[in-house]
Amino acid sequence: MTKGLAISAGFFVATMSSFASAATLRVPQTYPSIQSAVDAARPNDMVLVAPGTYFENVHVSKPLKLVSTQGAARTIVDANHYRSALTIRGNNVPSEFVTVRGFTFTHGEFTMPPTPEFPDPTGTGIDAAGMNVVIDHNIIEDNLSCEAGMLVTAKKSFVTDNVVRNNSGNWMCAFRGAGMSVGGSFDFDEEAVIERNDVYGNAGVGINSGALHKLTMRFNHSHHNGGTGAFGPGIAIDTVSGEISNNVIDHNTSSRGSAMSLIMATDDPIPNGLSMLVTNNLMLNNVSTLLNDGEPNDGSVVIIDSYTSRGIKFIGNTVITPTPAPLIYCIRERENAYPVLIGNILSNNAGAVFSEDCHRP
Repeated sequence: MTKGLAISAGFFVATMSSFASAATLRVPQTYPSIQSAVDAARPNDMVLVAPGTYFENVHVSKPLKLVSTQGAARTIVDANHYRSALTIRGNNVPSEFVTVRGFTFTHGEFTMPPTPEFPDPTGTGIDAAGMNVVIDHNIIEDNLSCEAGMLVTAKKSFVTDNVVRNNSGNWMCAFRGAGMSVGGSFDFDEEAVIERNDVYGNAGVGINSGALHKLTMRFNHSHHNGGTGAFGPGIAIDTVSGEISNNVIDHNTSSRGSAMSLIMATDDPIPNGLSMLVTNNLMLNNVSTLLNDGEPNDGSVVIIDSYTSRGIKFIGNTVITPTPAPLIYCIRERENAYPVLIGNILSNNAGAVFSEDCHRP
């Protein structure tokens, strides 16, 4: 996967026919700003935005389609270093979606104190909560956030074909500038699809996902994220079940778990035998710095933390990085909570491959 996805103008023209039944509000031809068009739109209308740079903090609280005519490289929403470039809020109505396609969201910045208009001053490129979302073919870059360049908490999230790069964290915040974070609240009907995103140059975690019962994360490239002393794995998962497959994770730097941090995020019985399948991922040259702060997993490249026997299935992955610590460090929250480790290509010429809790004695 290359650094930066091809986001073509032709794609957006081709997709207009799918929105033909809705009213179309044009910016700036009819409405001078994106926000004025959003305010005038009815549910499920389309706001169609021509190329340009729009210095706005756009707030969406109804289901609609926000689409550019010429793609992300030519259509920029600039928060001008104040709050988030795009905020989406809703009431978790299952049939309601916001679609966001073909924009660059930049220069969001964590700002205190909160205001009635912006009670949660996260400072992201995209901050979405309480509304189902389709977010694709966007660029999220150069935001200074207490959370992530893109922050999504929704019942259903489809986040695909985006470039998320060079987002950093405010020094006051623990999360410190992840690339993207897509999650839920552990409801059984929540799901997220995260596919074909290129995530790089972010100060913290590349791709984070948590509190979901169903996660599909495939064909993403997470690289050159994190930094010395930061917790910045290429991919961090803290969820119940899903498939994490065919991702490329390379050149990330973290205090521990630089390639992947996998947590089976429940100590309750998993319904219907669900599990987390981690398969066919390529992890190369990820560096975990040794901080010597008493954590036994300092320096490990992959961390597997499970509450349930066979809950995490780590199968057919390639992990190649020299580290003095175990390449894969396993944490068992219960006595028999061993992961399934089959058919992986693992190479560590500086230390052990597995910690002692990865296999039954």
